[in-house]
Amino acid sequence: MNDAAVRHYGYSRDEFLRMTIKEIRPPEAVSALEEFLEDFAPHRSSHAGLWQHQTKDGRLIDVEVYGQPITYEGRPALMVDALDVTERRGATRALEEVKERFVTFFRSSPVPMAITTLEERRFLDVNEKYEEFLGLPREAILDRTSTELGLLPDPRRRATIVSSVREQGFLSDLQTQLQVPNGKLRDVLATLQLIEVDGQECLLGAMIDVTDRMEAERIAESSRRQLRALSRRVLEVQERERARIARELHDQIGQALTAVKISLEAVRRGPVPAGLRAPVAESVHLVDRAIQQVRTLSFDLRPAMLDDLGLPAAVGAYAKRQAAKVGLELQLDVERIERSVPKEIETACFRVMQEAVTNAVRHAEAACLHITLQAVNGTLELVVRDDGRGFDPATLHGEERDADLGLVGMQERAQFVGGTVRIESRPNRGTEVRAYFPIGAGG
Repeated sequence: MNDAAVRHYGYSRDEFLRMTIKEIRPPEAVSALEEFLEDFAPHRSSHAGLWQHQTKDGRLIDVEVYGQPITYEGRPALMVDALDVTERRGATRALEEVKERFVTFFRSSPVPMAITTLEERRFLDVNEKYEEFLGLPREAILDRTSTELGLLPDPRRRATIVSSVREQGFLSDLQTQLQVPNGKLRDVLATLQLIEVDGQECLLGAMIDVTDRMEAERIAESSRRQLRALSRRVLEVQERERARIARELHDQIGQALTAVKISLEAVRRGPVPAGLRAPVAESVHLVDRAIQQVRTLSFDLRPAMLDDLGLPAAVGAYAKRQAAKVGLELQLDVERIERSVPKEIETACFRVMQEAVTNAVRHAEAACLHITLQAVNGTLELVVRDDGRGFDPATLHGEERDADLGLVGMQERAQFVGGTVRIESRPNRGTEVRAYFPIGAGG
């Protein structure tokens, strides 16, 4: 024995010389050794295969044994080479266990799984759920390609998937459509992993059929589009009705009240009995108040200057009127807009400003109101900021909830014309409403 054998088995050289080869074998393997020795041809070398040996401390080790007949000190002998492959065998057994667990998982997976070649997408294996998904038996799937089965009829889509997997090694949450043999398209969410099978690049794929979910989402999105279209239509009709009522208030009721006032003024200037002077004066005062109320109502419904003089003038006039009512300090920074702004965007912007100012007047308990309107890089920007008590959107209730509904209305109006609204507020820190509307380059 050499020094390596002494170190490896733990026996000294003298101990080895007093032992037989059977004594480094576990007891249950001695009979197999005896059979091997009986069959061993003394005139040739032999690979004895994998055996288990036992070291001095009782450890069992896996060894690969080779026997070579020799003559030693004039007597026939057998030179034995033993290569310790315990770790390699352990790794092999572990790998086999992993393979067994994978096969078990693959077969029993609750989702469709398949293994295909990378280039051709030829099926090497599928599980039962994949058979159910395609509606085909296993033998009708294996050794056929996805093209032959008609799953991915678009070759560009297949090439894109192969390229992405080869580049990244892994694809997750791949949303695509597969055409199953019955001709129906199924929406799937797939995960693909690049693996190697017998030296060949392959794909391990797992997928979830999300057809029903996608169809439900499509129906929901269609319903949302219809609802948005209906809401937009309602707003358009509402704006036209507002304009009509505002014109009637101004042109008919306003003019009628003005005529009544003129008549009463004429009566008051003429010979009026002493007992009627006070009632006539009070009537003139009441009619004058009614005229102002009609004008305010008409302006709130649809200010004529929005159509006649444009958005900046209407914003300035409305803000001044509202600030004067409650004694708010008003800071206006309203720029002239050189380019033409579509009527629907002017209306949406004005309504957002109107709601923001109304909230500041009714709910904010503010002392100062700052309004900015400008066109920058093709975008109409509106900012309404107050220094009031602000609010926490998560704790709205009562009257504040009504204000919250107004905030939602602002966002919806802006969205209908392609705009956005951002609202920032904190308790005791005021509120800022920012709205952006696309008006094209050159604004």
